[in-house]
Amino acid sequence: MKKLAASLFACAAFLLAGTVNATPIQWNLSGVTFNDNTTLSGSFFYDAATSTYSNWSLTSTAGTLAGYAYTTANSASYFLSSPTEFMVIANDYSRYINLNFVAPLTALGGTVALELTDAPRLWDTGSWECMNCGSPRVVTAGSVSTASTNVPEPTSIALLGLALAGLGLSRRKRN
Repeated sequence: MKKLAASLFACAAFLLAGTVNATPIQWNLSGVTFNDNTTLSGSFFYDAATSTYSNWSLTSTAGTLAGYAYTTANSASYFLSSPTEFMVIANDYSRYINLNFVAPLTALGGTVALELTDAPRLWDTGSWECMNCGSPRVVTAGSVSTASTNVPEPTSIALLGLALAGLGLSRRKRN
């Protein structure tokens, strides 16, 4: 009987671990400024399990370039699977925003600084924005962060819950 209960518990844990996935985490821009004293604000979601970006809403203010609001309705992501680079291109290819991170974005959240550069070579390093990619304005400061610095994965929590339930059952049988 004990072997059957242990086998059922192991099967349940295995099946539950396979069906529970980490959810995308919202990353918020913080203190992002360009070399023309303008700003970039907004947020996006990144799913570390699938390495994909979604639901971005990024707004740059007017300066050497006109201000622009990048959303999933008017733009597309170019590097969908890079944990260190996020490029959004307007659907008419007139505007580009490129955010490079100094470290990969993960499911753990936290704060990650943007990679900065004085004179970007387009399609290279650094974080920048351009209009028709004539003369880009570069990011001189900023980071992205999550609301919580410790976002647990649902699979880990589910397995911990199953383990506690198993311990409770075994203790109950002893009594």
